[in-house]
Amino acid sequence: MVDIPGYKIIRQLGRGGMATVYLAEQALVEREVALKVMAPQLTVDPSFGERFLREARIAAKLRHPHIVSIIEVGVHGDYHYAAMEYLAGPVQTRESDTLSLKATLRVVREIATALDYAHSKGVVHRDVKPDNILLREDGSAVLGDFGIARAADATGAVTRTGAVVGTPLFMSPEQLRGKQVDGRSDLYSLGVVAFQLLSGRPPYVAEDALALGIMHMTSPIPALPASFQPAQALVHKLLAKDPADRYQTGAAVAAAVTALEAQLGGNDAAALPAPAPAPEAPPPEDIDLGSPRGGRAEPTIGEFAEAVADRWRVTPRPASRLRRRRRWGLPLLLVLVLLAAVGWWQRELWLPQAQQWLNEQLGATDQRLEQFSERRAKGELIRPGGDDALADLSALLAEQPDNAQALGALAAAWPELVAELKRLDNSDPPAAQQLRARLLALRPDDAALQPPAAPTSNDAAPIANSTVGSGAPTPTSSLSEDQVQTLLDEQLEAARAAERQRQWYGEDGALEAYRAALALRPESDAARVGLLRLIDRILIDAREAVQRRQQTEPAQAAVEAFDGIEVAKAARDELMRLLQLAERRGAGADRVQRINAALAAADQLLRRGTPADQALIDLATQLADAAQLDRRDPRLRETIDKVAALLLVRAGEKLEANDAGGAEALLKAAGTLTPDSAQLEDLQIRVERAGAAGG
Repeated sequence: MVDIPGYKIIRQLGRGGMATVYLAEQALVEREVALKVMAPQLTVDPSFGERFLREARIAAKLRHPHIVSIIEVGVHGDYHYAAMEYLAGPVQTRESDTLSLKATLRVVREIATALDYAHSKGVVHRDVKPDNILLREDGSAVLGDFGIARAADATGAVTRTGAVVGTPLFMSPEQLRGKQVDGRSDLYSLGVVAFQLLSGRPPYVAEDALALGIMHMTSPIPALPASFQPAQALVHKLLAKDPADRYQTGAAVAAAVTALEAQLGGNDAAALPAPAPAPEAPPPEDIDLGSPRGGRAEPTIGEFAEAVADRWRVTPRPASRLRRRRRWGLPLLLVLVLLAAVGWWQRELWLPQAQQWLNEQLGATDQRLEQFSERRAKGELIRPGGDDALADLSALLAEQPDNAQALGALAAAWPELVAELKRLDNSDPPAAQQLRARLLALRPDDAALQPPAAPTSNDAAPIANSTVGSGAPTPTSSLSEDQVQTLLDEQLEAARAAERQRQWYGEDGALEAYRAALALRPESDAARVGLLRLIDRILIDAREAVQRRQQTEPAQAAVEAFDGIEVAKAARDELMRLLQLAERRGAGADRVQRINAALAAADQLLRRGTPADQALIDLATQLADAAQLDRRDPRLRETIDKVAALLLVRAGEKLEANDAGGAEALLKAAGTLTPDSAQLEDLQIRVERAGAAGG
């Protein structure tokens, strides 16, 4: 039996995981108090006692007419206790109970002023719900149980993140995500309370806490019963998903309620009929999880993040509204179909502009476009070796060929590129050929990229000599001119025939036949032009296969065939860059596939209800690997948060069951997902202490 000097225990009022609340008499002044006593078994961990006293002291500093008064905080033997003002009952005994509009507005106004005061002192309650709102005999509302309240930092945000604590039915979207919260999170919870007091049910109902959390984050705000519509705007703003869209302070809420009360005047809730169960919405299903009040039990935080399905419950519309929708539904559908048909028929008019607009939005943030502009301004438009601004722009256009901003940048730089090509044609033909190949990849039909006229026989020899990749030219000194011409004609005919049949490689291929022709007569314009034409043709086909059909085999074959042919060096270099780009694209596709596989595995596992611990640990490993591929993927980030939250909950349950080893394994897995979580750190400390105590 609890024995604390100065207090006489009368009976137990309630019990939680950390403390028990008793109705007691403070002997010195002979008054009834609520005595909250921490469970003695928790004293083996000093951090629990420190936390209990810290939270009690936070509440004791708050002195406000609508906040439960703390009378005394202390320690006696194994008991940490806090004595507080005793109030007979909560604002709502059963979930289905409703209040009048007038009474509800009074509760919201008074609790809003209490929250405004607490927030001004740097305290966020984090568990505003009907159970924690009590009524005095005069009907005024009082906010109690600051058991999970946190002191906020200078910015007004709670200083610790990652810990999902509270009651899911009443938690704000940001609190459900384990993110930093401030006073606006309490105001969201107050909006949920207001909705439930008026309608007899919470705004969102689901079979498990995860589905419930998703509804808080994404589902539309439901409508109040018709008789309470004057409060709809107030509740709607309190329940805004984005904290910036809510009332920013409790004082603002109280002012809005006061204005609404003045507007209602004599037509307040006292004159309104008590709301009957809404005919348009079926009664919510009971979820019996051992609720001490006998109604729907809260989905406990231990169930949070046990599934990923979006199981929304949508409130059906009134029958009159449904009839209006049916009357206008068919004509509206026909109009939409007609508009869609016209839009598809005229797509050639609007699709390019839409694509251009989209590309502008995408291209505006592409780092390569910015890098191209910076490097061009520095004079690095073209550099030997290909590490230049043109390479940045080419890579971007290879991935986004219709990017309007990238195409505009290319058009602006094109005269400079063509001028450089002409200069290189006169001063450095091999470099010119390499640049020409790069520019042809961007504008294959541009006439300005045509090679210069073929040289005369007097200066053809150096080019011909560089054309043959290996081996010496076939000796022709013992042959007459007519014999050489005959052999040359035969090789050229064989080359053209093989080219027509698209037989480009091998001993009987066109490439080898042209090389043999040049070996017979290096100054042959026909052989030289034929070889260059064939190289360009192979290059164009291989480039198209890579860029349009995502096939790399033609480019790989061309790279091997061009090896050793000097005039094909530029084409070979370009194809190698295209192959590297295709490899990066393939890696990107593999990255997306691996991320999707991890998300699918998470969805499948969490849908089962209660996955095994080892299955969760394996899933954490898969998600951590996926996170290494793309840390910015919002779907992956959200799933990681859910799985990490479930791992932390499971670890806490293991600790409660004195299974430090099991908790440690779960925490290790959670650490790979959310290493900076405050809740993770707290649980790790508890595991270490449990290990030390066991040793």
